[in-house]
Amino acid sequence: MTKTVSLYNESLTLHFNNNARNRYIIEEMKHAPVGVTSVLGKVLAKPALMLWPMNEALKYTREQLVDEVSYTAGGINKILDEASKAYTKKSDKGKDVGSLIHAAIEAYLLDEEQEVPKDAQKPLESFKKWFEELEPTVLDVERIIYSKSLDYAGTFDSLLEIDGKTVLCDVKSTNSSRSAPNGIYPEMFLQLGAYSYALHEEDKEAGIQDLMIIRVSKTGELNTLRASELGMSVRDCEDAWLHVLNTYKVMTPLTKKLEEYANN
Repeated sequence: MTKTVSLYNESLTLHFNNNARNRYIIEEMKHAPVGVTSVLGKVLAKPALMLWPMNEALKYTREQLVDEVSYTAGGINKILDEASKAYTKKSDKGKDVGSLIHAAIEAYLLDEEQEVPKDAQKPLESFKKWFEELEPTVLDVERIIYSKSLDYAGTFDSLLEIDGKTVLCDVKSTNSSRSAPNGIYPEMFLQLGAYSYALHEEDKEAGIQDLMIIRVSKTGELNTLRASELGMSVRDCEDAWLHVLNTYKVMTPLTKKLEEYANN
């Protein structure tokens, strides 16, 4: 997917390419700002996610070691090698399904005709039911944002007016875990805080009043959570994001210097 938008009263042109190494490029400066999700991924530890590859490897190994024919040196080495990569296959499949769900919901919000893939049908039906019951007004969909002052970019899913309030929303298809049984994780609100901060920087009148995660699982389970329900304001989430971004800006050059030092 590629997209080009004009920002800051058409003073900046930003190109987006989902398949490129640098997904966002500012044309005027021939510069690639860091992405919001890249910052969060590099700064925040995710204990459940760190254990996941090991658990997938163990699961794969157990499934394979059921035949005595496999109990040879070559057979076991092959199984262990494949086990070390088992989580990547599941991860890639999950990302593909998540992309299908996002695309289906985006088309629905834009009122576009679409042929919905099988994997996205249940999640889309759940979203449509929630949306039709709530009856929000769609203000924006899949908008690219960029912060000139802090040099980062991203794309939020939707801006909705709900019960007279302007709510910035992000759709997630994440799996649940022991620490997040509803599939909603803390960093998701930092991500929304990043989008809100950049949007307010470009448009002083944006007036975001709340932030909301809409989590639709791959099996069609839907639940939502607003920042206000956690006792957090939009500004609280923006400030939390700024702390993470500042950490990233310190850690990135420090990591590079340590690598250079180790190689000398």
